[in-house]
Amino acid sequence: MSRADKVRVAIVGCGEHAVRNLLPSIASIGTFALVAAADLDMERATLASNQYGAARAYADYQIMLDREHLDALVLCGPPDMHYKVASEAIARGLHVFVEKPPTWSTKELHHLAVNAKEHCVVTAVGHNFRYAEPYQVMNRIVSGEGTDQFGKLVNIDMVFLSTKPRRPLWGKDSVIRSFLLAMALHPVEIMISQFGLPISTTVNAHFHGGSDRQRVSSPAMESETMMLLMINVLFGDRRVATLVTGNCSDRFKIDIRFTSDSGKLLQLDDLWRLTYEGGGVSHVRGSGLPTKWSLNWTPSPLDSGHVRSGYAGELAAFATAVITGGRTHPSFAEEVAVYDVVDAIERDVAAQLMLVTPL
Repeated sequence: MSRADKVRVAIVGCGEHAVRNLLPSIASIGTFALVAAADLDMERATLASNQYGAARAYADYQIMLDREHLDALVLCGPPDMHYKVASEAIARGLHVFVEKPPTWSTKELHHLAVNAKEHCVVTAVGHNFRYAEPYQVMNRIVSGEGTDQFGKLVNIDMVFLSTKPRRPLWGKDSVIRSFLLAMALHPVEIMISQFGLPISTTVNAHFHGGSDRQRVSSPAMESETMMLLMINVLFGDRRVATLVTGNCSDRFKIDIRFTSDSGKLLQLDDLWRLTYEGGGVSHVRGSGLPTKWSLNWTPSPLDSGHVRSGYAGELAAFATAVITGGRTHPSFAEEVAVYDVVDAIERDVAAQLMLVTPL
């Protein structure tokens, strides 16, 4: 396609997340042209299509693929659907953006990555936190934009807590893997995006609300499983990332702290309040204000929620990559490395519980 063209995109999966976050973001991006919407529930597909200006709605995505002239698909549903539809789309030469988790197994994701490379299509996995405005500001400071130099990033500490899932998702039988794919993919992807491939991973797991074996041994998972995981990941050049994550919180919470080799600290609380200790402000605001030892920053209350949360950013990056023939992050191939760490965490937890969880 030429650079002047818009990306003719369709969405498969018109549930709550798609309607609240992805479709408004697509509508706000001038390089997208939303052609069609598909969902097994025709009423949902029609409502989404009408609300966001798609020309047609479908209950069968295969009919949509046969009839419509498309450049790309956005997929938002369970991982089994993602794998099936992405496989067909790639075979047709369509570029694919998939909401996380893209697949249930690492083997499936690797298969998609290999096929995407063979067909020369752009792929992306929805990691909106990477594109959230406060994290983008944080990342610009780390990369050394502006007059002040953050130094070399040597340590990442993260807290990523949620209220769910406490039961298996998507018709599967593992609450541990369901949680890791639903929630822990985000902080693991942040680690790898900053530090590259890890050397080793260790986990200390705690389970609550009954004995460990009672909480995780039954495939039916009739009772809820609450867990708290303390994860340490070692990277090259003695860099370390630590993560506290679990589904035992009474609210969703994400905190990130970066430490440089010069002792400067960047802390992002609740993906909202950014504190920079030891540095200046010119590369954050571009205002040329004098250097301060400590800077506190939050997004403007006028900023769009979809921009601030990163949904618009990740989809805009995908559209740009499709138009220019470039890359966006994380691709399916890059996400395989994230899944490898998730697999290591799952194996470590299973070993502590004397269980064998299929990957």
